[in-house]
Amino acid sequence: MQKDPTNNACESTSPTTAIERLLRIMAALRAPGGCPWDVRQSPESLRPYILEEAYEAVEAISSGDMHNIRDELGDLLLQVVFQAQIFAEKGEFNFNDIADTISNKLIRRHPHVFADATFQSEEELHRQWDAIKRQERGGNSGSSCYLDDITTNLPALMKAQKLVNRMAKGNAPLPQDITSLVPALSPRDNGSDIHRRIGDLLFSVVTLAGKHGCDAETALLDACRRVDATIHGGESRHENQPPTADGTRDEPQPSTAPKSNR
Repeated sequence: MQKDPTNNACESTSPTTAIERLLRIMAALRAPGGCPWDVRQSPESLRPYILEEAYEAVEAISSGDMHNIRDELGDLLLQVVFQAQIFAEKGEFNFNDIADTISNKLIRRHPHVFADATFQSEEELHRQWDAIKRQERGGNSGSSCYLDDITTNLPALMKAQKLVNRMAKGNAPLPQDITSLVPALSPRDNGSDIHRRIGDLLFSVVTLAGKHGCDAETALLDACRRVDATIHGGESRHENQPPTADGTRDEPQPSTAPKSNR
């Protein structure tokens, strides 16, 4: 039986020491003579556990139980450390590279904190954030479409919400407004009332889908794909559209949907 690779069974007090201890434990689990189950795992085999631990962390936060929150966040952190160890063994990158990447991203996306950029309002701050993300997308993939970095494997409802948010920011025409389907929904309603009624509406849509033998998740995913294809197709046509007499191209009409945050 292997000894604790930290030679210290006590809880660490320094964040750096705690992370280093966790990394050493993970390396020992994957090393010859370690845990057979851990050694067998691959980035692909661990994908379900990432999702499971993320959902359990969310549930713990909702419960307000501090001990449970700490425990579940640790399980979620383990998944990052596990993946980092596997890729380090492949010679691709290690945990420090992951930490450096997110640190650099945070600094790059917050020039008002780490550089000399200024802003006059929170809306201007969000525009600055979006502009930086567009530059990153263009630099990484050769494309700067505002839909390009939406993860394809998101749950349908989460993906639909991201699509709608991005479309509003990009002044793209949104689908028909459905607020008329929500009885008595008023701007005067408080946030909890709107939250509850929107939830009821979504649940009713799922119920309607079930009555007609339709899977609501895949139906919404298919709708997201259609919207995505329409936006990309429209942008492609706009890029290929010949300029008008004054040398410009017709711009899409702005959406009347409210602007959302990140």
